[in-house]
Amino acid sequence: MLKAGHCWIAALTVLTLAACSPAPPTQARPVAVEAGYQLLFNDVLVGNALFVLEIDHQGNYRIDAFTTPAGQMAQSDGHEVLESSHGVIGSGGVRPQRFEHSVMAGEDIEADSLVFDWEKHLLRVSSPEARHGAALLPGTQDRLSYLLTAWRLARLGEGSEQVKIASTESTEETRLQVTGEESIDVPLGHYDTIAIRRHTPEPNVIRALWFDTDLSPLPLRVVHGWAGNTVDMQLQSLSRR
Repeated sequence: MLKAGHCWIAALTVLTLAACSPAPPTQARPVAVEAGYQLLFNDVLVGNALFVLEIDHQGNYRIDAFTTPAGQMAQSDGHEVLESSHGVIGSGGVRPQRFEHSVMAGEDIEADSLVFDWEKHLLRVSSPEARHGAALLPGTQDRLSYLLTAWRLARLGEGSEQVKIASTESTEETRLQVTGEESIDVPLGHYDTIAIRRHTPEPNVIRALWFDTDLSPLPLRVVHGWAGNTVDMQLQSLSRR
């Protein structure tokens, strides 16, 4: 059984979601949504997350995600996590420009960032330990922007897309694949969704997302399962501005 602190860290990993399908329709109008989620670890509430997404008429996007301990984790020294991604959505896909990640524990704050320089094909990594550059390959996403790639794929309703999800530690090869229509229940209600499986090189790991593309560009549910454990992020509130 994992310790409480390890449960919280494991739960936060749910935030971390060459094209072989035609490009989906372009965004017709600006989008601004706020989505609240409950975060479960093995069916026990351990956190709450608030996602704020804005997309303007030119395709510029920004996602902010703020995750805080809840339930039994609210009584411990759980970490508050703030993540932010901004970039552009175009006919060629989602191109993040900057990703920032901050962990707050009491008065201590640790922050790191990624800067995507597409012109120079350079990924600039900054963390408390070091700063360095790496090759920026086509299809590279961050831990938030890949959600928009999955949403665009869900709008098509079929196909798959190969992406690379970058962090300050490493870059993970991921294939997003539409698996079909599926009805699900989340705290906000019952929905007919498009399910997407996230395939990674890790053995015996299950990752999946569910979208109602008429309701929101953000997923209704995200699941990460490994070694008998499950992190489940479920939509419990949604507002559109």
